[in-house]
Amino acid sequence: MTRIKWFSKIYLSCSPGRTAKRPIAFVAFAFAVVIYVIWNIYPKHFNDDHTRFYRLPAQYAENVYPPTHAKSSFNLFPNNYFTRQKKKFLLFFVKSASDHFLHRHTIRHTWGEVQVIDNLIIEVVFLVGTSKNAVVNNLIKLESDCFGDILQSDVIDTFPNLTLKTLGAFKWIFNQKKSYASFYVFTDDDCVVNLNNTIAFLKKTRSRGKSMYCGFMFEKNSGVIRGNGKLSVQPEQYPESIYPDFCRGVMVIMTYEMLIDIYMASTVTNYQSFPLEDVMVYGILRQKISTKRRNIQPVINRGLPLVFYPWDETEQLFGKMKDKWQKYAQELHSSYLVRHKTYNRLKCFSFDIKMPALMLELKQGQVF
Repeated sequence: MTRIKWFSKIYLSCSPGRTAKRPIAFVAFAFAVVIYVIWNIYPKHFNDDHTRFYRLPAQYAENVYPPTHAKSSFNLFPNNYFTRQKKKFLLFFVKSASDHFLHRHTIRHTWGEVQVIDNLIIEVVFLVGTSKNAVVNNLIKLESDCFGDILQSDVIDTFPNLTLKTLGAFKWIFNQKKSYASFYVFTDDDCVVNLNNTIAFLKKTRSRGKSMYCGFMFEKNSGVIRGNGKLSVQPEQYPESIYPDFCRGVMVIMTYEMLIDIYMASTVTNYQSFPLEDVMVYGILRQKISTKRRNIQPVINRGLPLVFYPWDETEQLFGKMKDKWQKYAQELHSSYLVRHKTYNRLKCFSFDIKMPALMLELKQGQVF
């Protein structure tokens, strides 16, 4: 509409009575028409440098029928999701590897222990796959009995299966038939969420509906990595050179409407061969439901971070997470009235007894 009004103004300037400006205005009008036609009919001419996103590959843009729901079922369910009936303000899904007991333990004793902030309910669910080792799966069952915060799918826990695991959670939310939270947040088990900044940001967020916010990094015109690395994608998996805008999976905030639309798009998309969860879920599928860039936004929060990502895979990770939470907790308690979770220690007895021995075996490599 804006372009049409612009062309109309130029055209009117060429009308009789404005003879002095007619030659210049006519040339400007003709030039504008040429640019408009080239830009809209032959847009790829402007992308020969391969630095801008142009379009989704046909293998993802085209719908596949009949629709197929995520091929995952669930072994364990989070009891707290159903027993606490009040609608949550934030529902976190923490993507966690099956043997990351210490990661989950650290979160439960840092930012995951917060249940209510100024009457806003916070809930944490750990999204876990299935281990190939029966010992680990049995301990996850004890862990679930104790804490009631695990959603375990039957997807084997590997990095290439992360997309299946995440969309399995989307499927589970879809099957509830209604929204249980104002915002759904997906993050990783080696991150510390700054609840103070997150609550402050979302309280002042006006746009709802189909919205997605990148709490960590907003990737725009990100190039495809070729080769054989962990983040590499082969030409047959993604023939174009630039990804659509997407959120890094460290922290992604979505409304229920956005989450459901993405899940429905996944049912008509052949995504199984694509290895990068954040690109597929928050980029390709998001782009597929709407080309409007307003449905994905970076978090601009006056430079105040919503999440801490340590960039550390050593044992020092847990100390860094605890230290960072101490700082975040002071800010949170100084700004809001906070209530913490409590656990039934009797239910946790078996898990508490077996946990130290398990961690020792994991450290020594005896379990796998």
